[in-house]
Amino acid sequence: MLDAGLPTAQTVNEGHPLRADVLDAAISPRLKTVSVVASSTDSVDLDVCRARGIAVSNTPHASARAVAEHTFALYFDARRPITLSHNLARAGKWLESGSVIGVLHGPDGKKPRTCHSETLGIVGYGAVGKTIKSDAQGHINDRALIKTLQTKKIAGAAVDVHPKEPAGPENSLVLGPETAELNLIATPHSAWIAEDTIWNYQRAFGGEYQ
Repeated sequence: MLDAGLPTAQTVNEGHPLRADVLDAAISPRLKTVSVVASSTDSVDLDVCRARGIAVSNTPHASARAVAEHTFALYFDARRPITLSHNLARAGKWLESGSVIGVLHGPDGKKPRTCHSETLGIVGYGAVGKTIKSDAQGHINDRALIKTLQTKKIAGAAVDVHPKEPAGPENSLVLGPETAELNLIATPHSAWIAEDTIWNYQRAFGGEYQ
């Protein structure tokens, strides 16, 4: 928690949010700037900062490369589908059936297409979206996504950001038991993790972030 002895600038990340009670002038009277080590400013109460005249900055481009590459990894994993095939092989299904070709069939009964015969849709055109478009040359709620997969309107899906985090089977539909047999890959908001991202954070904040 902030206190009166802190300097006028504070660096935070999404795991340590700055809410109204912490940003109260009685708690942090000297605070003038907040630097968020993340692409968004969701962890900071912006209304209070505006009222107090506290400047808030973030780092929207620092993790763009790492997140874009993670997006492609998830795409290919869901599209082929790699994780499902891996799990079937480890479970002995390949040995039992002699073939897992059927696993690769999409909802239309056909095998996966190659990239040049598909159209890539990008939902959101910020730093990450632009990076994906450059390399390649949304947001759906969990229940709708699961239903779309169950009705085979799409062949697979992958998510890295969850409505409630940390996420697990107890508080996330995509990680619940009803999705166990679906071609749905979920990673723990880890797309941003890369040496390049940390280096970009350090450059943005003068070497303060480790």
